Amino acid sequence: MVRKMAPKNKEQIIGDGREVTHEGQKDGYGYYFPRLKSQTGIMLKLADRLSNISRMQSWSKKRRSHYLRKTKFWKDGGDL
Repeated sequence: MVRKMAPKNKEQIIGDGREVTHEGQKDGYGYYFPRLKSQTGIMLKLADRLSNISRMQSWSKKRRSHYLRKTKFWKDGGDL
């Protein structure tokens, strides 16, 4: 069964945009997202990262490595 999402109003869309906007100083992994808490916000952020990863073949090896490192949220043994 496919569940339809309710249409969003302007304020909800603006709130989603604010939630996925970075804030503060960039660290070794990237930017800090202090408002990223809702399911919608997390899905938007992951979709954005997936889109970027799908188009990264033209990036330098160093940039690809850095982007993948800051995207990971699981342990693979490489961080031990």
